[in-house]
Amino acid sequence: MADFKTALEALSQGKLDVKILGAQIDKLLQSAPKHANRLLAQLEDAYERKLLDEKQYAAIKGQINRFRRTHAKETEGGEQATDSTVFAQEDNFEAAGGSEAPTAAAPGAIPAFRK
Repeated sequence: MADFKTALEALSQGKLDVKILGAQIDKLLQSAPKHANRLLAQLEDAYERKLLDEKQYAAIKGQINRFRRTHAKETEGGEQATDSTVFAQEDNFEAAGGSEAPTAAAPGAIPAFRK
């Protein structure tokens, strides 16, 4: 994966075209889909270090994310995704014995809950 970091640096210096890098990313991901998340992490790091402009960053990130969506089974561990926003029953307000309704709030405000 050090080669990807080197490629990002070359891209930032104008020594590599984003289309050529895109073709290299496609080849890598086709042969090793599990590297998608690592590529994204390295891309984020390069962008935070201001090596890439917004257009370069968006093009590469979009390409990797499109691959991840179409190959989710290979890139996300191979299991059916579960909804990570499901709350445990004991964390549920009503299940914990709460019975008060939320207080009235101004339009657009986040309602407050009282115990």
